[in-house]
Amino acid sequence: MFEEWKQARRDLVARYESKYLVPPALVPEVRNFIAPFCVPDPYARGFPPEYVITTLQLDDASYSLHYAKEREALNRFKLRVRTYGEIGSAPVFMEIKSKLEATIQKCRVAIPFAEWSPELLAGPRIPRCFRSQRQEIDFLQFKRLVREMDARPVLLVRYVRESHVGKIDRYARVTFDRKLQYQMTRSWTDFGRSGK
Repeated sequence: MFEEWKQARRDLVARYESKYLVPPALVPEVRNFIAPFCVPDPYARGFPPEYVITTLQLDDASYSLHYAKEREALNRFKLRVRTYGEIGSAPVFMEIKSKLEATIQKCRVAIPFAEWSPELLAGPRIPRCFRSQRQEIDFLQFKRLVREMDARPVLLVRYVRESHVGKIDRYARVTFDRKLQYQMTRSWTDFGRSGK
């Protein structure tokens, strides 16, 4: 039971988040400043410690989620489907990222890349890969929001993330995102493999 609780805690992340535009020339200076407090993210490779993120943003026909962010609604959320590294080499994460006043909450659940399909969200099937009841609940919540909003793929975003985590508290993170690429999309499964 304790293992399930720990897993459920890992799947729900709540944090404060601040974002800044940092000129590339200042990145080494920021790296030096955070060195006493941070270590390379264990999921990243090389120096600087990096990985590639590919995100499929979902929204309804009226772009309600986009406009909630643009209008800086106090309470809002995003629906996204995310994978890492070479397309097909990592699981697919279904995420609900919510901003509740000043706090960011993110719940996410992973499935093997080969199991990802729009039919998974439309049908009654629950994947067998989930390790806890909490993961099943998070999957059903994601699926419910997609269905209620009639959410569909609208935008694909890819970038390289340099990632550092806190030495004392892994909750703390410092990341630098670069090589931002994006394209409009209607595909649930392409993840940019056939586009620019």
